[in-house]
Amino acid sequence: MAVKQLSKFFVVLFVLAVEYLPAQRVLFGHLRAYLEDYILTLPVAGSNVYHDPDPDDLVRLGMAVDQIVAGNLTDAQAHATASGYEVIRYIDNSSTSNREFWGLQPQPGSTNYWGVLFWNPVACRNIVLQCPHPRFDSNTGLEGTYLFLNLDVKGLMISGTHRCNSIAPTACSGSTTACGSNAAYRISDIAHNDQSLFQRMTVSLSAFGVDYFIQLHGFAKSSGDPNLIISNGTRTTPEDDPIARLRDGLYAIDPQLTFKIVHIHTDWTKLTAFTNTQGRYLNESEEPCSRNATTATGRFIHIEQEYDRFRKDEAGWDLMREGLESAFTCAVVANHSLSMSPLLQIHILPDRLQIVYGGDLPLRITIATADGRIWYAGRNSQDQFYFLPHGVMCFLVVRDWEQGTLLAQKKIFLP
Repeated sequence: MAVKQLSKFFVVLFVLAVEYLPAQRVLFGHLRAYLEDYILTLPVAGSNVYHDPDPDDLVRLGMAVDQIVAGNLTDAQAHATASGYEVIRYIDNSSTSNREFWGLQPQPGSTNYWGVLFWNPVACRNIVLQCPHPRFDSNTGLEGTYLFLNLDVKGLMISGTHRCNSIAPTACSGSTTACGSNAAYRISDIAHNDQSLFQRMTVSLSAFGVDYFIQLHGFAKSSGDPNLIISNGTRTTPEDDPIARLRDGLYAIDPQLTFKIVHIHTDWTKLTAFTNTQGRYLNESEEPCSRNATTATGRFIHIEQEYDRFRKDEAGWDLMREGLESAFTCAVVANHSLSMSPLLQIHILPDRLQIVYGGDLPLRITIATADGRIWYAGRNSQDQFYFLPHGVMCFLVVRDWEQGTLLAQKKIFLP
């Protein structure tokens, strides 16, 4: 009897000692509408509901970001819940094939207005879009959402309030007239606050290996102003200059566009982004809160856009998408033809692809599914079609048959 009672005691003790972690919520719907609703209901200027996360919150939510990008959603959830946040799986069913995204967001009813991160685990462009002023810089949050869903980038960060929500000033250097008379930045202006979750996310994602962080901003265009003011956060030209590629790509689409590139047009002094704390960090400033960066890594791209040409509606957002597509190569081929070079073209049809090569040497083609099955491996002929499974991510590798030189490596998804 004593043994039975002791066994029952240990069973009860074990049950009491187990920590049950809440599972991720799984939401279904249109992610674009979901994020647009989030943006349109952000706390407004002057309501003073924003406060900085405390140091423990920043540690926990930074660890949540680390686990999300590693694909460990259960561990991410465990870190997030203690700070009033949650990790969700969002299944976007707005098109013929579902797409899954992972989100870090405030729990329903939370008053921690620190912003959100949405992550695309199968994206092809190693870029995170940042929208620090989604309401003040009109439509930049909506533009960021559109680009996230149509540009196939890794992540999207959106702040949690209007930039002028708080009345408290940040300790970081710089000033602005955005909230009235010229004064220090507010703590709710998270592009200038190194104690924000926005900054902590940037640090985590940078350490994870995100190549580029693109911040979308807007300005009121005056006489003599260009359509775009683009900065890397410094006056220095990096060895790899993605801003020059973006300028060239946009100019090729519309030769009427005008630009000021801060590290090229060195006499330009308006909206230079030198005091942006994410930019300072990514450019390796020793004190992102107080010290401008003196070197450029090329990883930070700050885009100030006039309203009518770029921010007003989807036509402008799509123009920016085309420019970014030309500046940053993608590993995905999906339902359109792609020219890798004048010699190599990949033609996508509803259920197959064709590879056309103008060179003299034959090609070695390998197509594998994401779970490792080889769908095709062999030599390419010009009139050959490759039939692909629907709804399955595939990987295409194109090599020179004789030398084995890699010519193309792409992900392909046919809905």
